[in-house]
Amino acid sequence: MRQTHKYGFSWPLFILMGSITFLAILSELMPSGILPEMAAGFGITEAQAGGFVGQYAIASAIFGIPIVSATVEWDRKKLLMILLAGFAFANILVGFVSVYWLAVVARIAGGICAGVLWPMISAYGMSLVSPHEYGKAVAVIMAGTTLGMSLGLPVMTWIGTTFGFHVAFIVMGILICIVGALCWVYLPQVKGEKRSKSNSPLTILKNKGVLIIILLTV
Repeated sequence: MRQTHKYGFSWPLFILMGSITFLAILSELMPSGILPEMAAGFGITEAQAGGFVGQYAIASAIFGIPIVSATVEWDRKKLLMILLAGFAFANILVGFVSVYWLAVVARIAGGICAGVLWPMISAYGMSLVSPHEYGKAVAVIMAGTTLGMSLGLPVMTWIGTTFGFHVAFIVMGILICIVGALCWVYLPQVKGEKRSKSNSPLTILKNKGVLIIILLTV
């Protein structure tokens, strides 16, 4: 059963959590706006540069469920700090390296963090409010993805095409560090869930609704 903390809905707090999804979606999609620059920088084809998005997504798909299952009992704030550190590392590494395989490693690391973040962040937000505010909390948190795609991606693309893709990734890493510091100061501690049959991945995958969503996503 989800642990509920009745802190009351706080706009600043949930906007901060929305900034996490904003940066997470940017971390995933940013290469799509600067493929020619990344291809030239690493001496690869644009098709190979496009793999930076695919590698990220595949890592999320493969590692997400096992790591979520392994960390279900972890404190949510502690887990979030680790994930944000991983996002920052992944972006800053791409920003500083010129070796293709190191950039691939960084993208895979970012993808693994994303695979854990997406199912965790909404549950974290819901644990901070009363049940009647669950929908509002999730809507504000996930609004970051829409803003990231509609506003953030064009801005990061402009930075990448104007100043170089390395600069864009370094800027992204710095922004993640700033948000991480704010989360460390302002987000409350929330205990993880006790491991049980109900939150087992195998139990979830027996749900026909979940299976249909997975099929449609594929």
